[in-house]
Formats: sequence, C-alpha cells, structure tokens
Amino acid sequence: RQLYQEVDHIVQYTAHAWKKRTGNAGTRDRSLHQKNITVAVGLDMELLHGPSPVGGSATPSTTPCVSDRGPPDSPSSRRNFGFPRSCGGRQHDDGLVQEFQLEDFILMESPTLSELYWQSSGSSSIGPVRRSFKCFPAVVVLLKLRWLIRLHNAIVALAGQQCGFERLLSGLLLDTAGVHDSPHSPTQIYELIVTSLSARMQQAWPFFLAYVLTCERESLRNTSDMESVKLSDTLGDKICSGPLGEVVDDIFVTWLAQQEGTCIAATQLMSDLDFFNIPVPAIRTRLPKLRAWHSARKAPGTRDQHLKVAQVQAHHLAMLLELPNLRPQWELSDEEMMELARGVISHPKTFNKQVCARIIWAIEGGVTHTGLAAGAFADELDEKQSSIFRNTNKYDCGSMAASTLDLLRDTSPPRLVGHGSRFMDIP
Repeated sequence: RQLYQEVDHIVQYTAHAWKKRTGNAGTRDRSLHQKNITVAVGLDMELLHGPSPVGGSATPSTTPCVSDRGPPDSPSSRRNFGFPRSCGGRQHDDGLVQEFQLEDFILMESPTLSELYWQSSGSSSIGPVRRSFKCFPAVVVLLKLRWLIRLHNAIVALAGQQCGFERLLSGLLLDTAGVHDSPHSPTQIYELIVTSLSARMQQAWPFFLAYVLTCERESLRNTSDMESVKLSDTLGDKICSGPLGEVVDDIFVTWLAQQEGTCIAATQLMSDLDFFNIPVPAIRTRLPKLRAWHSARKAPGTRDQHLKVAQVQAHHLAMLLELPNLRPQWELSDEEMMELARGVISHPKTFNKQVCARIIWAIEGGVTHTGLAAGAFADELDEKQSSIFRNTNKYDCGSMAASTLDLLRDTSPPRLVGHGSRFMDIP
C-alpha cells in the first residue's frame, strides 16, 4: 500500500511540473504516439540432451543419435514466474519461436534490439532473434527496470529531488525479497507508473516520453571489472547505499533468484545479455549481513536488525552458487557457503520458498530443461556434504500475526485473576 501511495504522489507532482513547464501541450499525431513492437525470439532447432541411445538388433547402424523434444511446458510450471503481461507472447507452431510485445521506448534500451528496429525501417515486428525464448522475459524485466533509472533522472531534473525513485525502489527491493504466498513481481510498479503517467498527461504523453529519452541514465559497468565488484559490495545497513543502478540490479537479482532455474538459468541469461549488449547486473560477492544474521540466528533480539538486508543477500547467495565464473571472487570457502545455504533453506518462514528452491536446485546440479547443468557446484561436494545438505531440518516456525495473538489471548482468562494466592494449588 505504501508503494502505491508513493507512486501516486510522484505521478501527481510530475504531471503538475510538466504542465507548468510546457503548458500542457499535446499532439494527436499517431506517428508520435507510443507503439508496441512484436519481437520474435527463438532458435532454428533445439536438441535436448537425453540418455544415450542403446542399440539393438533392430536399430540400423546408420541411425543418427537424436533425442525426443519432450512435452511442452505446462501452464502450471510458469504460473508464478512473475513475468510482465507484455511478455506473454504467441508461440509458433514449431514451439521454438515465441513472439513478445515490447513498448518502443523499452526496445531502445537494448542496442541490439534498437539496431534491428531501425534496420526494419520502423516495422511493427522484428526478428526472429536467434536466441532461446526462455530467458527473454527476464531480459525484458531488466530493460524495464533500467528504464526506470532514466525516468528517475528525467523526473528529478523536471520536478526536483523530492520526486525521485530512491524511496520507491528501496521499498520495492524489500517487498520483492520478502516472504509472500506468491512472488511479487517488480514490473507491477513499472506498469503502474507508466499507466498512471500516461493517464494523467493524456495527449502530452508522447512529448514526455521524448523528453525522458533525452535524459541519460547513470553508467553501468560490467561485473567483470574489479571496480564494479567493489561497488557491488557496499550494501550495508541502508538499502540504498550506492547509486540507484545498484538498487535496480539488486531488485533484478532478487526477482531472478525466485524464478525456476530449469527455465531461466543464470548462465544462459548472462550470455543473452551480452548478445543484446545489455550490461549484466552486479552480483554481490560479499554477504556481511547474511553472515551476521546466520551467526545470531538463535538470538531473536539480535538477528532482527540484520533480517531485511539478509533477505536480499540470500538471493545473491543463490546466484553465487549458480554462476561458476564468480567462484574465484568468493569471500568464503565452500564449507562456509554451504553452511550459509543450509541456514537459508532451514528457515522457510524467514526466506521465501522460491529462493530456497533455487538454492537447492543450484547445489544439486542445476540441470536445465535442456539436460545440461547450469553450474558444477555439485561436483565439488563429497558424499558427506551432500548427505548433510539433503537432511537439513526446518528450524523456524515464522512470526505470528497480530490477529492470531489476539485470538489466542482471548480464548481464556489470565492465570492471575482475583485477589487470592494460588501458589498452594500447584501440585
């Protein structure tokens, strides 16, 4: 509720400042209005890696080694992915190419997609882009979150710092990393902001979009640079301790760690981001608050002060376990990382069940839908470590709601009722 109120205040101040500066000038020219571009993404052929074929007397020696494509993904397996509505595209008959609807200003956030759009002479559809469509919804989520940085800079330059997105995105990060019955998608806030601004500005919306595109967002370095790794390690007591781009990266990493790894593997996604010329999000290699929470997990009065940031860093832990190229940058040993992972999955009421499932999937081998392992961390564990991890017990029972406490309190009168002493009644 507080997030929605914050969005409402930002939209009101922004619309008032834009009207005061431009005189509420608008246009009805359809060529200037927002367009939705259809992007077709898919591969020519996808060969799933199954078991080795066993030949027999009836199998010709010239038979090629092929594997069954397997059943398509059921809708239930993608029910709680948190994909934005614009990502639900139409799938082709062959099942290998899928179409996605993107706004034109979001398309411009990717140099590769924008180049394809200009090469098509402004066509309403581009592609097919020869990449797997399974990771493309995650690419769209990152593009939308990165566009919010550009929108933030435009609004601050227009209406002042009081209309910035620092508080909004910090609250969105905490809400995304929290424990919910179903995962909260950060793109809901994006949809709300765009819908509210376009409704308030009406015919002036095309001009405002053009103004936003002229504003540069802060530079985003690649996480392979050592300087970027140091910047990504600055998350301390405050959520928004660094540039706004780091908070956006934290939101995306939190959202990504809550998706099913069988469909959106981090290794494949990083490769797709390089293909689309999109800076990869920073993965935090230091987890100080998660370690502090783990050390004080049996002391309720002490661990609570580390809880909020520890919930965020638990999602970075899942990505560290999954991405093999970040293992040389680990601050902890393999045993200490395993101990942190066991601490997270043993507290399902403190950390959401999606990130717990992602950690378990990464440690057990990270096998994707193609049959290939996204990470090889399971190969580094001996039989004893694997057995200890598989037999992890659940320790926390979660917090009780205020209504539940009131109900239990009112079920019977207090023990000390009346003026008589009762110590003699105790057997």
